[in-house]
Amino acid sequence: MSNVLIDITETSKLPSAWVHLGSQKLLDEIIDAIPSKDAFLPQILISLEQVHGLMSSTSKHNLPTGLHLGRVGRLAALLAKKAKLDWKERLECLYGGWIHDVGKVYIPEKILNKPGRLTAEEYELIKGHVLFGCKVLEDYPSLEAFVDPVKYHHERWDGNGYPHKLRGLDIPVTGRVVCLVDAYDAMTSFRPYPPYQRTHEESIEEIKRCAGTHFDPFLAQIFCSLSHHEIEDLI
Repeated sequence: MSNVLIDITETSKLPSAWVHLGSQKLLDEIIDAIPSKDAFLPQILISLEQVHGLMSSTSKHNLPTGLHLGRVGRLAALLAKKAKLDWKERLECLYGGWIHDVGKVYIPEKILNKPGRLTAEEYELIKGHVLFGCKVLEDYPSLEAFVDPVKYHHERWDGNGYPHKLRGLDIPVTGRVVCLVDAYDAMTSFRPYPPYQRTHEESIEEIKRCAGTHFDPFLAQIFCSLSHHEIEDLI
């Protein structure tokens, strides 16, 4: 994460579009971990609000996508905290998790909401949301520090992800964090088609099974050690 100035005043608050008690608690903990107090850069919060407004067009016709973004940001920040990442990486997980799917604004509604398996062509279009998202963020220079979760959240530990085919520790850690919690939230969310919604326990078993292939094994071990209560408090 590049150097970034954030609001570290005593009254630091979330962008209004992302207000959530769990998110505020995580943000407060990140601010407390900052060793020196820098300056306030309101443009980050303004840009996050603007990106949220852009994504609201997706949320209106695919509400689970909008709710999913908030949950992923919070779970990513929690996992980053448990993994003892530094404050910048924790902030990147929180904010970057919120915007990781921004590229889906370019995916047609009929594909996002398709009640069944995608065709090969549709799947390729869906995969394009990663690069679409990076392109969107070029218009928000103050969010440059949070682009890694957008750019790398579909890379896999074994190198079989997309779009860059990175492997293992070559994948930035915040991308690895968001990859894992994104998958967990997808598995535990309602779907009217296979694979159907899974329980917390079933999803944890799937993460364990895929540790070392799909997911960073160290992060998977930490996430699977979280109690269901810790996760429920944030979703």
